[in-house]
Amino acid sequence: MKCIKLYTEKLEHIKKQLKETNGAVESVNAYAYFSANLKHFMPLLDWDRHWQLFLQFRENNALNALDVLFMDGEFPLSITGWEYLRAKLLSRHGIICTFHFGAYQLINYLLLRDKIKFALLVGDEVRSTWDSRYPNLMKQMQLGEKEGRFKLLNAGESAALKEVFKLVHIGYQLVIYADGLTGAGTASTKNLVETTFLGQHIYVPGGAATLAHRLQCPIYPLLALRKEGEIVLRTRDAISAPVGVPRTDFVRTTTTALFGFLSTFLMHAPQQWTVWTQLQRLLLPERGFIYVDEIENDIQSQDRQRYGLIRQDTGGRRYFLLDKRNYHIYMLKQQEYVNLFNQWCK
Repeated sequence: MKCIKLYTEKLEHIKKQLKETNGAVESVNAYAYFSANLKHFMPLLDWDRHWQLFLQFRENNALNALDVLFMDGEFPLSITGWEYLRAKLLSRHGIICTFHFGAYQLINYLLLRDKIKFALLVGDEVRSTWDSRYPNLMKQMQLGEKEGRFKLLNAGESAALKEVFKLVHIGYQLVIYADGLTGAGTASTKNLVETTFLGQHIYVPGGAATLAHRLQCPIYPLLALRKEGEIVLRTRDAISAPVGVPRTDFVRTTTTALFGFLSTFLMHAPQQWTVWTQLQRLLLPERGFIYVDEIENDIQSQDRQRYGLIRQDTGGRRYFLLDKRNYHIYMLKQQEYVNLFNQWCK
């Protein structure tokens, strides 16, 4: 009860902070990307719904940060579906393939809590931030590593693949986030898989399916769906590589199936996916942002639904207007940006 009370208090504090920062530059930038990607991938959603979904999206991200504060002891919310999945894992180890959706760190907590041996494979840019972002969870991971039941592997290191093979063959589960952005947004698609997603074509890493084929172990798709006062773990039938199926074919069909699994839940709870503000990185460069020198027409305040503001502070401050319908980006003068910011965001 004490745990639930503390969780509720912290949640109320977070909601208050979010309201106070709705008009901050970081939120304005994020909303421009969020709304543009939502329009591109879920075009039937009315413009009027974008802002409310964005507020829920920010709250979901804050809940993820709140979750990990309670991952070194009793978790405050009820969890449904874990025993079913746990039984599957204990009957045959394999690859738990999940996404940055809902309470996405929960699977790591549950595996650590129940002392099930597993390895977590993350990208280099992610690994470097974990100590500061997830201290409570990292404390449990370090304890698990000391006891020989957990490994945190950097997917960017050449030795990681060899370590994965070794660990899986001695009974470790492997956890992979299929929507990780490592390698995405580059001009080369050599190491990426083209797949259909929400009626569009995206390019994503195919690491989970590739490893499943090479290791000949099953993939267990998994999502941790947030509901009122509880987390519901949702899965589907395990995916195994049939003998004789070429790796490229298996990787393509499996990656499509995994993202199809995700899209089923996005149709009902899009705000629970943390990748919306970076989804343009999964498009080919020529289908992503297109820089245009001049604005075709004067942008009036009534256009604020179809256009977004972006301020970049790296390499010198620059100002842009994003046409959310086609990813066209127009350079703005500072005063033009300030005028629109005051009209749209205050």
